[in-house]
Amino acid sequence: LALAAQAGVISVNFTEGADRANQQIASGTLAGVWPRANWNNTTDGAVGSASALVDSSGAATGVTISWATSNMWGDGNATADANLGDGDAQLARGYLDDGGPVQISVTGIPYANYSVVVFYSTDQGDPVEQFGSASFNGTATYTPEGLGRRYTNDPQQWNTNTTVIATNLTSATLQIDMASRAGASRSAVAGIQIVESTEGAPPPFA
Repeated sequence: LALAAQAGVISVNFTEGADRANQQIASGTLAGVWPRANWNNTTDGAVGSASALVDSSGAATGVTISWATSNMWGDGNATADANLGDGDAQLARGYLDDGGPVQISVTGIPYANYSVVVFYSTDQGDPVEQFGSASFNGTATYTPEGLGRRYTNDPQQWNTNTTVIATNLTSATLQIDMASRAGASRSAVAGIQIVESTEGAPPPFA
């Protein structure tokens, strides 16, 4: 018998905790650069881990993730849209704050070739300071192109100013590192997506 193909997107939404309802993305709600359902909502706060992550079809993947930073925070500007169930606003609401280095480790990635999206968020003014760089497995550093933006209910919210995307990754393990804030450089991370190359390129940013 032929086996069904596994959906090629695993999405993780960092939240301040299970009690923050408007930071939790419901299983049927779409969000992200690759708009997909079945986001994995974390509940441990600033330091934690999650196992048996599901992919965008809801199937278990065996992927595990752990993360550590100094504290969690939330973008109050996104509250109204998040309360209305907007998935991207819910993604932007909670984030790993950058009072210290932000470190994210993922193991068991099942894709032979994949991309990773890091989503940034902030509670600062609009526009804000430059978002900081992200290093993937210590071999490449990517930096958003321009000034960061607070969440607005805009289809171009996730763009080259508010995300970084690393492509052509092949390791089953992934380490993402961001330095703590330094002056105008911020590194607050709202979530990540791991996207199998067969899912195609991300939508073009305007």
